[in-house]
Amino acid sequence: MTEPLCPHSSTRRFARLAEQPDHRIDLTEGALLIAAQEQPGLDPEPCRQDLASWSEELRDRLDGVDDDLDRLDLLCRFAFEDKGLAGDDEEYHHPANCLLNRVVERRKGIPIALGLILLELGRRVGVPLEGVGFPGHFLVRHGHHPEVLLDPFHRGCLVTMQDCAALLRRIT
Repeated sequence: MTEPLCPHSSTRRFARLAEQPDHRIDLTEGALLIAAQEQPGLDPEPCRQDLASWSEELRDRLDGVDDDLDRLDLLCRFAFEDKGLAGDDEEYHHPANCLLNRVVERRKGIPIALGLILLELGRRVGVPLEGVGFPGHFLVRHGHHPEVLLDPFHRGCLVTMQDCAALLRRIT
């Protein structure tokens, strides 16, 4: 059992985490430290345990699957169909959509929070994923196939370059 996070200690811990080289930053830890700013006394352990158990379950499903894109497909089906992750269209701006622990609990969130879950699952099971900042949105791509873009807000659907152009036109 870990100690609950308070805003003061989480700010210090976040500052130390942010000083790390990018490849050493624990995204889950960072997101939970941010969540503690809005939820004093947050116990991060249930969220960590959920992500760990999801990863174990997913790792079992990926056993023996070698093709990169097949592994990605299984990861997306697991996250969006089995675990029910989805974008929250109804209350997009609700604070719970940004807080990792609440997104894991509710299975709803904004693009970057859902993308973070995909990135974390991928890291834990050996599916190399990268975040892609996009104006007004957040996408995820496969590390070995950068042309393969996913939209975590829309249940991990594949995004084409034409989709990106259309999204950019809508935003601007």
